[in-house]
Order: sequence, then structure tokens, then C-alpha cells
Amino acid sequence: MDKLTNRWRLLLLLLVAVSILSLAAIVWIERQPLGFVRELRAEIHAASPEGDNSAYEPPPAVVSALSALFTLAIGGIFVLYLFPTSIQRMSRALSISLKGLLRLTGLGLLSIVIAGVIGVSAAFSTSVFPVTIALAAILILGSYLGIIAMSYTLGRILLNRAGWPHLSPVYALLLGVFILYPFAELPYVGIIFKILFASLGAGAVVATRFGSGKLWNLEPLLEDNNL
Repeated sequence: MDKLTNRWRLLLLLLVAVSILSLAAIVWIERQPLGFVRELRAEIHAASPEGDNSAYEPPPAVVSALSALFTLAIGGIFVLYLFPTSIQRMSRALSISLKGLLRLTGLGLLSIVIAGVIGVSAAFSTSVFPVTIALAAILILGSYLGIIAMSYTLGRILLNRAGWPHLSPVYALLLGVFILYPFAELPYVGIIFKILFASLGAGAVVATRFGSGKLWNLEPLLEDNNL
């Protein structure tokens, strides 16, 4: 085993340790992960006829953090088994230079903004209002698939560098999720990481057409010119 491999293993252990300490800090300061969900639930409860916001008891921070990690991990494993080829193609799109990652992030952010504008525009008309719901669902699904691919890619790169290239893809996914999750829950700057992760994930999805690997073009429509 060479010195470079040992250094990568030390780096991997350091990242895991930082993630554990970050999660412990989140729990210790009673920061509520996915706080916007908590606030939304509180507002809905307070607005209900029998609602009493003072009586609303949010789940403990440790329960919320563990449930979020569990959901991302189990959901991610499910996605790996359902769409292994798609995740592989998105992972290849993410395994590029920093410049390429910035390009994917910009593409994803642009896609989210365009979809958001269309969704808001559709919300003003009852006839096309379902478009808003459909676009929101597509955005959430696309960003989630991209984040799973991003977590898997990070975990696979670290395991390969550490000399463990033959471990199951599930370990790579779990490692990536465990390392990335605390960044999205950091106080104040967590929202920035959430936007970056969602944009990069959406960019990978858009660039690979949901992992199909096909190019974005209108050539199939040109085949109908003889109709």
C-alpha cells in the first residue's frame, strides 16, 4: 500500500469524523433539520380551527436528523437498484473538471429558474394550473435523482482513491450521503449548499436527459416531415 493511498484513507476518515461532529453539533444546538417543514407544519396547525401553535411539539433534532439520513439512504439505495444505468451516466457527467461542474451547476440553476417562471406563470390561470404542480414534481424528482448521483459519485471517488474500488455501490452512496448531508444543515450557509446541491444535481439530470445519455435535439421530429 503506497503513501498516497494511506493519505486518501486518512482524508476519508477525517471527512467522516467531520460529518459526525457536524451532526452532533446540529443536535446539540437543537437546530431543526428541514426547518422549513417544521415551520410549515406549525403554520398549518395554527391556522386550523382547533390549532394551537403553542401546543405544537416538533420532533427532537436528533430524531429529525436521523430520519432525514435514513430517508436519503434508503431512498437512494432504492434509486440505485431501479435506475443503475441512469445513475451511472449521471455519475460520469459529474466526474469531470471543476470547470465542468460549474457548467453543470449553472445549467441546473438556469433550468430551475426557467421551470419556476413557467410554474408561477401557470399558477395565474386555472386552466393551466396543473402545469405548476407537474413542474414542481419534475423539479423535485430531478434534483433528488441528481443529488443521489452526486452522493454516489463522491463516495465512489473517495473509495477508489482509498484503495477500495471493489466495494458495493451501496457503500459509495451511503458514504457520499453521510458526508454531504451536514453541509446542507449548517446554520445560515446551509441554504447556499442546498441550492448548490440542487442545481448541480438538476444540471446532471438535464445534461444526461434523466440519465438516458441521449442528446438534446429535435431530429426525431424531422423524421415526420414526410407525413
